[in-house]
Amino acid sequence: MKLIALCSVCYALLYGDALADIPRQGSITIKEKNNTAEQWLDAAESGDLKTMKSLYKNHFFKDLIYKRNDAGKTALEIAITNGYGKMVEWLADRTDEQEDADGASSFNLKSKNKQHKPMMIIAAEKGYKDIVEIMLLRAMDPNIHTDMSGKTPLIVAAREGHIEVVELLLNGAGYKEADPNIKDDYGETALSIAAKNDHQDIVQLLLDSGANVSKRAITYAITNENEELESLLKKYKDEQDSKKLVNKIKNKIKGRKSRSIKSFNSDQTLVNDENSSIESDISEKKKNAAKQFFGKFKRNKTKTSNSEIEENYDEDETSESDKSLYFDAETDEEQSED
Repeated sequence: MKLIALCSVCYALLYGDALADIPRQGSITIKEKNNTAEQWLDAAESGDLKTMKSLYKNHFFKDLIYKRNDAGKTALEIAITNGYGKMVEWLADRTDEQEDADGASSFNLKSKNKQHKPMMIIAAEKGYKDIVEIMLLRAMDPNIHTDMSGKTPLIVAAREGHIEVVELLLNGAGYKEADPNIKDDYGETALSIAAKNDHQDIVQLLLDSGANVSKRAITYAITNENEELESLLKKYKDEQDSKKLVNKIKNKIKGRKSRSIKSFNSDQTLVNDENSSIESDISEKKKNAAKQFFGKFKRNKTKTSNSEIEENYDEDETSESDKSLYFDAETDEEQSED
């Protein structure tokens, strides 16, 4: 027995690596796992979506989407950086599936890379319209995915001169439109940065989308000695200033009207209150007068005894029923006063 055990140990020492590579039923070796991960990342780098689908389908593990290369990039980041639109869309779906299954968040379209740059910024910077559209259609807000200096995808695309991406972001792909007037940490807008880089076609597109003209943008046009751009910006600046002035005047008039209406309503309320007070006084006076009248009547009536009334009554001409009616009326009047 000792001899057999010794032989087993020697065999394991000699052929341990080979045994480790032998697949076991229901399991996968570490070496095979590493090889698959390398193939996966290599396929992502070369844009080989067919190989990636095959690897994802035919292996026992689904954590390939978490794997990173030596630069710390996942397959999704690699695909976005290289502009592989179809691969990005497929990987985004697999990432969502894996997150739903694991209940944990992994690297996805909304993530930032190690340089804290959002994926939408990377796609916009490189001019990958199809990838930016994939993100917009997944309800990603282009106004909140900013880099460390506060630049939005629109500012970055305008700086790089990617007019199709700029147009797409301004339209929002039917979801959320990019705001052309957002400033980065240095006070730059998409318009000023486009003027700085002499992208006149993008400047026009931004102006048509409601971008405000700043003095900085005009200064950039003057510095670049682009008279046409300078004239365009000054024209829009004058128009915008005129609109602001008109709106300011309208708001003032509106404010005055509002105050007048409030004042009128207040005066009307006072008049109504005064009328109510007068009516109340008149009603009170009427009540007091009525009380005084019936009081005097009651006192006069009290002075005359029932016997005197009976003596003064002409018994020959007045029937007993008339007397009864008189005294009944007197009783009802006293009850009504009570």
